[in-house]
Amino acid sequence: MLALTSAHRDIWSALYAHPNFGKIFRDEATDRTPLFASDSELFIHFLILHLGASYRAHKLGMYFEEDGLRHDIREFFSLPATKSVWHKSRVYQDRDFVNFVETTLAG
Repeated sequence: MLALTSAHRDIWSALYAHPNFGKIFRDEATDRTPLFASDSELFIHFLILHLGASYRAHKLGMYFEEDGLRHDIREFFSLPATKSVWHKSRVYQDRDFVNFVETTLAG
């Protein structure tokens, strides 16, 4: 739990160290206005890896509300920039995690 919390803090600290990462959370970040900064795409990858690690930790018995994880996934993967990165990176993710994300997004 402490390692997961530390990873979570490190990821979100990057948002403050690199304010341009915030673009992915704004409505104007659409498929028509792609993210040009590769560091923003890398940040999204880090968040995807963190969510994947959280999912696996939960499956291995770490207690936290699965509904909270599902809410995070629906909110995060609804962002246009995240959708774009997810489309490219999901083939490299754990199959169980991909199924969890896809079924969560499907409702």
